[in-house]
Amino acid sequence: MKSVLSRRKLNPYVLVIVLPLGIIGSLMLTNARHDVKPTIIAASSSKTVPATCAPNFHPTPVEPAPAPVSYLGTVFAHESVDIAAKVEGRLDEVYVGLGDHIKAQMVIARLDPLPIQQELKVSEASAQVAQSELHKAELELVDAQERYARRVTLAESGVLSQEEMLTAKRQVEIIATNVDIARARVAEREAMIAQIKERFAGVEIRSPYDGIISARHQNPGALMTRGEPIVSLSKSDDLWVRFALPSDQIHTVVPGATVMVRIESLGATIPGSIEQIAPTTDAALQIVMVEARLQAPIATAQRLQPGFVGQVFLNPTARQTR
Repeated sequence: MKSVLSRRKLNPYVLVIVLPLGIIGSLMLTNARHDVKPTIIAASSSKTVPATCAPNFHPTPVEPAPAPVSYLGTVFAHESVDIAAKVEGRLDEVYVGLGDHIKAQMVIARLDPLPIQQELKVSEASAQVAQSELHKAELELVDAQERYARRVTLAESGVLSQEEMLTAKRQVEIIATNVDIARARVAEREAMIAQIKERFAGVEIRSPYDGIISARHQNPGALMTRGEPIVSLSKSDDLWVRFALPSDQIHTVVPGATVMVRIESLGATIPGSIEQIAPTTDAALQIVMVEARLQAPIATAQRLQPGFVGQVFLNPTARQTR
């Protein structure tokens, strides 16, 4: 006899519910029988890391690079000169200012030329008078020499006495002396004129070479004496930097070592090479002075001036190509 249940038809909806539940249960039993290790999903990676490895993971910390050591340096000109007045006078004009770049033989200042011009006119007039006196004396000498020659002839013929001939000879000698005096006076006047012209040329004060005006000492209207400085000029193509190095670090630099100088006011970094190291240490401060020649590009050199302050970075392993 067939079972009642076999005769009954199963409801298809029951199968839809029971069958998936059975599959899920079977899978859970299977996982329980196997020792499956849980996994940890790294937040920064799609790969899984076993939980047993997590306690042994120690990332190496990255230490920040040490900041480069710098020293405070001052830009200076290795060659500098005070441009002074060559003659006395009132300063009429100053054509340059602090920081100006100038060329060789450029007029940078001018004294009032009027007093020297007037003095020159007086001397030239005096020289003309002396020249006229010389010409007159020379004519008198010629006339005296001719008279003396005639009297020598007359004396030989017995017409004139010996005494009269000697008188004529003395007259020639006196007039010849006057000629010498007149010539000396002319030479004196000409020498004075030359000196005044030289002084007049000194009215214009010119630059001896290309450079930068590093100081201005006088303004128009000042009464100048000879040798009194008007401006200071520094060579623009020979700028250096000077800085102090602790005495215990002097072994880190050698002549020829490369330096980099950061000038914040220019927004530029300028290379250079160490040229001079002081042979002695400052006993009180325990520092050694070091000087390096800068090698600024043309565009930067036109803005660079003595007195600028910058940070000097050392690179003792690098050498400049000589």
